[in-house]
Amino acid sequence: MDKREFFEFLRDEIIEAMPELENAQFFTREVKKDNNRVYHALNIKRPELSISPSYNFDSLYNEYERTGDMYTIISLIKSGFEHMPNLREMNINLNDYDSIRDNITMVVRSKDRCMDIINDVPYVEQGEFIGLFKIEFQRNEHESYATIISNATLEAYGITKDELYDQAKENEQKK
Repeated sequence: MDKREFFEFLRDEIIEAMPELENAQFFTREVKKDNNRVYHALNIKRPELSISPSYNFDSLYNEYERTGDMYTIISLIKSGFEHMPNLREMNINLNDYDSIRDNITMVVRSKDRCMDIINDVPYVEQGEFIGLFKIEFQRNEHESYATIISNATLEAYGITKDELYDQAKENEQKK
């Protein structure tokens, strides 16, 4: 089974195990981490939630190829939704810039993949690519949670897109 087939199989298995995700958006994206390590992330975005879990798709695929154990993979994903971080307990308020500034990152995507949202979010453009800003919280090496910063959120923070970009660059350099 190749990765595309695995993605479709995994999505179907997740929805069967967690029917509440039937209307969720499932997608993969390339992630560049420390030391230029690149992997593909599986994102599962429920429309009613402002923050969503992200999983290392390459690790999930490799685990399935190695063991054939879908139960453990589904359990990990269920756990991600059941144990989503309580932002209040973490002293994080998504509406307070000072409490999230260290969690601001940027994700680069092809512009054509983002045409439906670029009017609603701050971004930087470089040729056929754009950089979107997000607030990201790392749970462990396999899971993270993130939300894209909207124009309305940027306005509420009282900062400019350039300041947001500078903060994302500063945070990247700290890694």
